[in-house]
Amino acid sequence: MSAVTESNAKPSTRMSVNDVLGYPTGALVSRGISEAIATRFGVRTEVSTTNGQPTKWFYPYYKDGLLVAFKVRQVAEKAFYSIGNLSGSELFGQSIAGEGGKLIIVTEGENDALAATQMLNNAGKNYRVVSLPNGANIASLKANLEWLETFDTVVLNFDNDEPGRRATELACDLFSPNKVKVMTLPCKDANEMLLSNDYRDVDYYRALNTAKSYQPDGIVAGADTWEAYIHRPVIDSIPYPDSWEEMNRMTYGMRLGELDTWTSGSGMGKSQIQREVQYHMLQAVEDNLGIIALEEPLLDSVEGLMALDLNKRIQLPDVEATEEELHRAWENTSGSGKLFFYDSFGSMDNDSLVSKIRYFANGLGCKYIFLDHLSIVVSEFADEGGERERIDSIMTRLKNLTQELGIWIGLIVHLRKTQTSGKSFEEGAVPTLDDLRGSGSIKQLSNNVYALSRNQQAENSIERNTSQLHVLKCRFTGRTGHADYLFFNDITGRMDKSFVSTDEGGDF
Repeated sequence: MSAVTESNAKPSTRMSVNDVLGYPTGALVSRGISEAIATRFGVRTEVSTTNGQPTKWFYPYYKDGLLVAFKVRQVAEKAFYSIGNLSGSELFGQSIAGEGGKLIIVTEGENDALAATQMLNNAGKNYRVVSLPNGANIASLKANLEWLETFDTVVLNFDNDEPGRRATELACDLFSPNKVKVMTLPCKDANEMLLSNDYRDVDYYRALNTAKSYQPDGIVAGADTWEAYIHRPVIDSIPYPDSWEEMNRMTYGMRLGELDTWTSGSGMGKSQIQREVQYHMLQAVEDNLGIIALEEPLLDSVEGLMALDLNKRIQLPDVEATEEELHRAWENTSGSGKLFFYDSFGSMDNDSLVSKIRYFANGLGCKYIFLDHLSIVVSEFADEGGERERIDSIMTRLKNLTQELGIWIGLIVHLRKTQTSGKSFEEGAVPTLDDLRGSGSIKQLSNNVYALSRNQQAENSIERNTSQLHVLKCRFTGRTGHADYLFFNDITGRMDKSFVSTDEGGDF
């Protein structure tokens, strides 16, 4: 190659497109590009008179068949600028590709287009290749979309990095259905493949043949699911306490990745039954537990779990326990190292709630998180008429967190103040999914919904202190209906099956 030296050309900042035509074409040696390929694409080179090394490469760009600009790469600095007007130009290589045909390959950089063409030629193939002018920017694809659509297939071969993958996603949505295939290389780009001793020319052609048809994000062909199914993660069910036989039969218990909702009328024992589940999980799993009790002071939560361990109501002033007993109960619960609490009272904004849950999961290793309760999270917005919308947002984010973080969330929600049946919830009316307060998203997004019913005004003390569990929804099994009866023992403070028959009609 006979070089045009720097002294023979005008300074680059004042050069015109015609001036660049005075430079010769030649091999891009450091990039592995042959003289034949560089000449085919019209790439020109400026060479230093000092050491004979290339200082600039000039890549031609056309518009409506006319040469309008050169993109200039300063070789040593890897810096770019343009001579002429690149705005609205064709893709690099488009002028020699012609219009229409079976296939066109689009790369992210000019040297990648050159390298891809060279590797395909070496494999005996003459497919056409073009490049974006400005890296991972798809504006030029939009400008030349009509031309690209004249090909049966458009193969995108952008860089195998985050900007390249993002550009691929955006670019795929531009084309008509079944037009695009996505090509993935075992390295960053085509030029790197050409330069690497680890790859043969045929590897690029093999990668082209295995390019996959684009499908919008989230759409998977059924034929591609077997391997995912065979290697799917096994999600174990953690049963509820052994005495909850019917609940375990109907639901199989709790599973990571699920959002479970508990509800009942006011003062029916929602928080107490959730505490029973917390105490049970301390014994049943090795994972940590996170507790967000927004309506209960921290030390009340601590003491409530200690009371379950002691089987006596230490919250009451006439129930005694030694300091040794109390410390042992504390060690078995809050002092076990497996429990973490959110110490605050009252409402919190959506972002703060999500941030706390994410920290419980990622920072503290809490796989089971209890939130008591949803209504207080949104209470500050109730008078503004934004409660329903905020519940929709929170439920969606909670559900997404169970999937993203692989956690279980147990949520307490309240019921509407009115119900359609003749008696109130406090008189034993059984809630339905439509009685959940706030938004239909609660029943829709919850994996399971459980309710407690109890006649707080019954004359019989056993009936008055006996709650019935109801499965209103179980996505895992589809089983719903009445489950177990649980009796609140005023001495032990536990909800168990003492004094209760599960025969039809109960014991009262």
